[in-house]
Amino acid sequence: MTNLRSITYRDMVSVSDKTMWYLFKPLGMNICEIDLRGCRRFKGRCFRLFGNSLEKILLDGCCRLDKQSLEELCLNSPNITELRLSSCQLVSDDILSLISRSLTHLKSFALCGDYFPNLTSMGLMALLRLRCLCELSLDNNSLVSDEVLEEITNLPHLRLLSLAYAGSDVTITEELDVSSLAAITDRSLSTIISGCSKLQIIRARCCTFLGDEGVCSLTTLKNLEHIDLSGCLLVTSNGIQALLDAFPTSEYSQKLTMITVVVGGTVCNVQSLRQSNSRVVVDISNYIVSCSSNTAEELFSISGGFLGTRNNSDESSSDDEFDALTTHRSFIIDALRDVEDDSPLETQESIDEWAEREALDLGLITK
Repeated sequence: MTNLRSITYRDMVSVSDKTMWYLFKPLGMNICEIDLRGCRRFKGRCFRLFGNSLEKILLDGCCRLDKQSLEELCLNSPNITELRLSSCQLVSDDILSLISRSLTHLKSFALCGDYFPNLTSMGLMALLRLRCLCELSLDNNSLVSDEVLEEITNLPHLRLLSLAYAGSDVTITEELDVSSLAAITDRSLSTIISGCSKLQIIRARCCTFLGDEGVCSLTTLKNLEHIDLSGCLLVTSNGIQALLDAFPTSEYSQKLTMITVVVGGTVCNVQSLRQSNSRVVVDISNYIVSCSSNTAEELFSISGGFLGTRNNSDESSSDDEFDALTTHRSFIIDALRDVEDDSPLETQESIDEWAEREALDLGLITK
């Protein structure tokens, strides 16, 4: 047993510290790797038996590990290169500070989980001292803030950063940009808004599947200042009117912020809106047009320098795609506005003549 270098003792829920003490007493000084994940009753009293040989210790789910045991681990085993403390809820700011000062060779560290009552976002800043750190996992950790991310990403050797479901919705306090995302529907936007009640600025340009119901969900935002719905084809006057009605002027209006709603590119009829006694200002600008133009120019200059001049077939293809998008847009707008089709193709003969002309123009047939 004294030559044993690695031990895995996972998910032993009922194992006690007394059992662990007798297990590690004869071999603690020589052990190199330990996996005790899921040992929920384990408090870590045997850590004082470990020595300089210990390099890897996995303690995920050992929720009873206390400050004293982790201090003994840091002081007795300074050569640890991999340490996992996910869901070890007694980890505190002091413990992270001690880890960062004692385990200077640490290359892999995990602190996943959503419940660390004695830990703060500022406490996570101690990880910046771990200059050798290569892998860091903070999944589901609600203490991850923008400030923490900005600092952590500056670690010189960091090559793996796992942040799945980290942070909290309340960290999104001011601005949200979901422009051009097909996944933004009435339902998904409503879900986002319900969890981000402090939003001030929302950009949802060209969200094809966003309609009036999703727009109405914005009426619950008390700090709202700016909404950009440019190019949202399903947004009508009904949704915009709901916003106008939800934010009325009052005797305290001087203290309340005016709200701008950009509706260019939607099917909202501004003339039909009742805008009196509302803090909402309707802006008919369409920022999709300007953005698209700038993007097109940039893409053209890049592709021109990379591939040379475009040939005629490329231009024709681009024109066809543009025409298709324009036709699709017109179809949706006309459908929402109940525009009747005024096509003169009423007889079979006129349809045949039109089809022949189109085929000739496209080069599909020759006379």
